[in-house]
Amino acid sequence: TLNYNTQYYWKIIAWDNHHSSNISPVWSFTTEADTIPPTLKITSPKMGYLHINLFNIVVKDIRIFITTFIVGRLEVAATANDEQTGINRVEFFIDDQLQATDTSEPYSWTWTDRGNFFQYRLGIAAYDNEENRSYQEIRVWKVL
Repeated sequence: TLNYNTQYYWKIIAWDNHHSSNISPVWSFTTEADTIPPTLKITSPKMGYLHINLFNIVVKDIRIFITTFIVGRLEVAATANDEQTGINRVEFFIDDQLQATDTSEPYSWTWTDRGNFFQYRLGIAAYDNEENRSYQEIRVWKVL
């Protein structure tokens, strides 16, 4: 397997039966750059659910279909994969403000800030090792 965006060199040395050799010039080529963004999927919170976590005593996910509601703290999670160069980091945003960065699986962040029963934009970005970016965003309502 060759690395992306890397220059490789080679030459050939040919020997005959009389121990004479002939050396080719040095050749090279550069592999193409990785331009494919990683795959990304938000796994928590689930769309269309009421997520309740009150002091880790009452923890429930209830299907409500309408929108996504969060009561209390929430483990925000995502899966990210990049078969070309690998995942460098996953970033978590609330209303375009960076909240956390995770560099190893499982990619997650615990949202503990209190909400004021307001709609928020929860965004997650995944970057591969060539800085290609995937981004997903969902709208959620949060209280407590």
